Amino acid sequence: MPPDALRPDEAAPPHGVWRARAQVAEAIAALVAARLIIATVPLARWRGALGRQVDPASLAKAEPLPANLTANLAARRLARAVDRGAERLPGETRCLARALALHAMLRRRRIGATLLIGVRPRAERGSLDDLHAWVLRHGETLNGGADTCHVPLVGFSTEPPNAAMP
Repeated sequence: MPPDALRPDEAAPPHGVWRARAQVAEAIAALVAARLIIATVPLARWRGALGRQVDPASLAKAEPLPANLTANLAARRLARAVDRGAERLPGETRCLARALALHAMLRRRRIGATLLIGVRPRAERGSLDDLHAWVLRHGETLNGGADTCHVPLVGFSTEPPNAAMP
C-alpha cells in the first residue's frame, strides 16, 4: 500500500476539501497562463478579453446592487484559491497576474466582477509598486488588497451594462 493511501479505518476528506483543492489547481493553471500572457503579449492585444471597459469613476457613483450571497461566497472562495495557488508557484506572482486569474475564473462561472488597474498619485510615485491591479465585486475588494492610495485608471467589467450581477 502506498504511504499516502487511506487505510481502511481512515475516512476520506470531506467533499468540500476536494473542491477547494480543485479550485487551487485551476487557479495555478490560470496564474501560469496570466504570467505568460503578461510577459509575452502586449496589453493592447489581450485587453479586449477582459470584458467591457468601464470608467472607474462611475463605480463610485453606482448604487449598490442586491447581494447574491451564493455568488459572493463563491467569489471569495475563488479569491482564496488564487492566493493559495500563487503561494505554491515558484517566484513572485504580482497583483496583475492574480487579478487576471481571478477575473477569468469568475467570468467562467458567470459571476460579475470588475478588474481595476490603478496608479499611485503623482506625488507618491517612484517605486515598483506605482501600478496596482485588483478585482472588485459589489464594492468589496476580492484580491489585491484594499489599497486606498492607488487611483483607478481603467476598469474591465464582466457584468452586463445596467444589470445586476449574479
